[in-house]
Amino acid sequence: MTKAALREAFRRSIPILCSYAFVGMAYGMMMAEAGQKWYVALLISLAVYTGAFQFVLISFLAAATPLGTVALTALLKKPLNKITINDIAEDCGINRMTFYYHFKDIYDLVEWVCLEDARRALDGKSSYDTWQQGFIQIFQAVQENKPFVMNVYRCVSREQVERYLTPLTDNLIMGVINELSANMVVREEDKAFIARVYSYAFVGLMLDWIKDDMLQPPQELVARLARLLKGSMAAALARFRL
Repeated sequence: MTKAALREAFRRSIPILCSYAFVGMAYGMMMAEAGQKWYVALLISLAVYTGAFQFVLISFLAAATPLGTVALTALLKKPLNKITINDIAEDCGINRMTFYYHFKDIYDLVEWVCLEDARRALDGKSSYDTWQQGFIQIFQAVQENKPFVMNVYRCVSREQVERYLTPLTDNLIMGVINELSANMVVREEDKAFIARVYSYAFVGLMLDWIKDDMLQPPQELVARLARLLKGSMAAALARFRL
């Protein structure tokens, strides 16, 4: 193909390029309004080749947040084991397939709600100097959603509740461990082992606190925990140092 033919082909494609540019800008703005990151819009544009379906995906991606809100509201009215996917979908104004696009079942939705609460509660409080405040904020987040948490606690096994609570502390503990081991050579599996041991202690403490109806002030509980653990994490890492 000659250069002249290429120039002519490009000239004729300019109207189509302009239309795609405006559609792309509209799509990007709608994704931003739905709370999605810019790179999500870029990845979807690269992977999905049907323009109309890209716009349909916006509502699918935006559905997770209202699903969590509806789940919290539903758990104020009835036990977790009495709530159905149809209940959630109808209250949210979506169909079952949209629900399954985000979550495999009700328990998966509950786990997501817990993780989102933990993410907001921690908000960067996962360093050695800030872990106590981060842990207090996790306790406070659980306390603020007390009806939701107590409903889940009464309706599922202790192991299931432990599964919900463990991710709440994992990021916090690993942040502290990574900071303390910055100048050490410690295998990643040893770091993970230490984090898991502390996670069991933290989650066990929180489960007992929930069982006792969250009566003890979080600040008091975390202060006692801090006295107990002072220096122990650094000492544990030193023992595993290569």
